[in-house]
Parts: sequence; C-alpha cells; structure tokens
Amino acid sequence: MKVLNNNLPKQAYKILGHVKGAKSGKLSDAYRIAKNEMMQQAKDMHADALLGVRYSQTPTDKNQCATVTTSGVAIKITNQKYVDELFKGVC
Repeated sequence: MKVLNNNLPKQAYKILGHVKGAKSGKLSDAYRIAKNEMMQQAKDMHADALLGVRYSQTPTDKNQCATVTTSGVAIKITNQKYVDELFKGVC
C-alpha cells in the first residue's frame, strides 16, 4: 500500500464530514460515529490510503446539534465520483 503525499492534489482529497444528532455531552459519540463512517466510506471506495484523521467540535444551534468536522483527511480513490458523495448529512 502506497502512502500518499498531501501535495498531490489529483491523488489526495480533503474530506469534510458532518455527523447529525449529537446532543450536548455526547460529542465523543459523534467522534466515534464520524470515524467509523469515514473508515467505512474509504473501504467502500477501495481507498489506497487514509491519512491523518483529526476532529474538531462545534455546537451549532439551539437544537444542540454538534457538527463534527474531520479535517486533514487524505485518501486516494479509484473512482472520483465518490468524492461528492462523502458526508452529505449535516445538522
């Protein structure tokens, strides 16, 4: 398995993920869900590499819905049509 270089834009993609429904005090659950969903997406796309998963949390609105953003994630995929399909769900 070849490790990707983040400086190769045609091979590495930045992914922004949102997880719906995390209430206040349950942000660690949102992290777990985000990571599991991301890993499954990468597996489904036959990703060659998944690098540098990081999380940040931002409670967003009156509904106490937490948005979990996954930043610094680079993958190489064999079919580019999946890029636009990743993590469409938002709070």
